[in-house]
Amino acid sequence: MIFIFLILACFLLLLLAPKGTNLHEIIRLPYYNYKAQTAKRNEMIMHKYQFGAHRRQYLYLFLPKGKKVSKEEVIIYFHGGGWTFGNPMMFRCNAQLFVDLGYAVIMPTYRRLPFFNADDMQKDIRLALKTTIDIIKEKSWQNKRLIIAGLSSGAHLAALLCYNKTHFKSLELPREKLAGILLLGPPLDLREMTPTPVIWKLVGRRKQALFQRNNPVNYLEPTDQQATFLLHGTKDGLVNYNSSLSFIKKRGTEAFTFYTIENGTHLDAGFWIFEEGEIRDAIFNWLESLEIKK
Repeated sequence: MIFIFLILACFLLLLLAPKGTNLHEIIRLPYYNYKAQTAKRNEMIMHKYQFGAHRRQYLYLFLPKGKKVSKEEVIIYFHGGGWTFGNPMMFRCNAQLFVDLGYAVIMPTYRRLPFFNADDMQKDIRLALKTTIDIIKEKSWQNKRLIIAGLSSGAHLAALLCYNKTHFKSLELPREKLAGILLLGPPLDLREMTPTPVIWKLVGRRKQALFQRNNPVNYLEPTDQQATFLLHGTKDGLVNYNSSLSFIKKRGTEAFTFYTIENGTHLDAGFWIFEEGEIRDAIFNWLESLEIKK
């Protein structure tokens, strides 16, 4: 009886909370988590690598079981969680989808709020990239290129890793090794985000150096034509759609695929993992285009 009441209460809240609001996204989050935990799972090989002393400085390497890695790109996928929660196991279904296509997938986690800020997270993603390079050498995958991807807050970190070129330079990793960037519901211009305690703790106030160092749009160079796929819903209640529009305005559209989910929410940028359809087809086609351009 209580369970039925809770379902009815959530349904009523959904009716009262319009798309484009935090409340609408929060109410749908349990359903998203349910889909993630009950998604089809094939067997994968998983290896854990620690890249720092902190318990959250680690990554998982996911490989297909019983067959070879067939793709010539390795996917580094940064999970979401509002910079405050999440781990690779919670987002295993994301890795599963790419592994089933023949990719090797690396999913790092990182130190998070409230005890660590965006500067600490940038250090962690650089360490994760360094460990990825070591894994590639260990597996004799030197000819493989990288696709760097992320969902929500993970997309913010993925963008910082790719567009703040100091990360690649410090590791002497040629930019040619970056095959593409996949950004899902990404906070690409933090100036377009609603100021909240989470944002203040993450990057401080807008005029502070911490904010400027960790705003991906600040690293964007119009001449950088790296192949990028960006997915964002127009009714995103957590990451303002204008965050992507501002980024595109500075970047331009050449070598850039911008897929808009009309009337789509923040969680809709992740639901394609569970459902076949137009969005999944568009992402898969983009991944295949990276192979053609080799």
